[in-house]
Amino acid sequence: MPQVCKQKISNTQNCDREEYKDGLCIIHHNGKNKPANIFRKIIRDDIYRGFYNFSYMISYDGFSLEELKIENDAEIIFRNSYFAGPFQIKNRDLKASFDFTDANFDSGLFITLSDIRKEIIIKNSNISMDLNLSLCNFDSIIIDNAKINCKADFSNSYINGKLEFNHIHFKDNLNFLNAIFRDDFAFQNIIVEKDIDFRNSVFFKKMKFENVEFKGNFKPAEIIDNDKIELKNVLINGKLIENNQKEKEDKKKLEKIKEAKEKIYKKTILKEKE
Repeated sequence: MPQVCKQKISNTQNCDREEYKDGLCIIHHNGKNKPANIFRKIIRDDIYRGFYNFSYMISYDGFSLEELKIENDAEIIFRNSYFAGPFQIKNRDLKASFDFTDANFDSGLFITLSDIRKEIIIKNSNISMDLNLSLCNFDSIIIDNAKINCKADFSNSYINGKLEFNHIHFKDNLNFLNAIFRDDFAFQNIIVEKDIDFRNSVFFKKMKFENVEFKGNFKPAEIIDNDKIELKNVLINGKLIENNQKEKEDKKKLEKIKEAKEKIYKKTILKEKE
């Protein structure tokens, strides 16, 4: 009877594939002598049977979701996965979420010209070569504790839900040209080594920058004068802004104090009349 892969891919699930080498199956074994396109072939077969957990997979060829039929509301999981080649999604309309927690991309992550109508999570990850999420409609994007060792392009994309960036080091340019944000935008604990472009971007709700260092040129520079955009401890175009909302916050405090005094005064007058 063949041995089964010993890789545990979730808290409750083990890989059920046949052992290939060192107690691991062919997609979990860390070896470059794998057959060409084995990663795509196995994912294709798994998707056909409704299986979407691809944690700990190692791909030297890269991967594309082209022409693969994905069920609605699928949760596609690539936790702890490694891609030596590019990961690509192009021209797709998917009601599916993607979880790239602890995933590494040596040759880029490309999601372009697509509708992704559920959440994308990139957490504890490293991306090199290229990060391109342009010309898309997204439900929401969460990137947390990531190193982006390349240009990051979100231009001409439409984000319907929340956009959260936290603890990220962008080592090259960051581009949001012509992007549209329907929900809150949080940009916290970030370093951008080169230029950042928000020209022609549209924000419908709150935009918050906190503990951010923009080392390159920020466009448009006028953003620092917009009191609807919250800037706290932000270095932007060589200027440190500790809190651009302080004047507004102080004014609200004074108004509350004034209201409280008026209430006390009215109560006092009423007592005196009694």
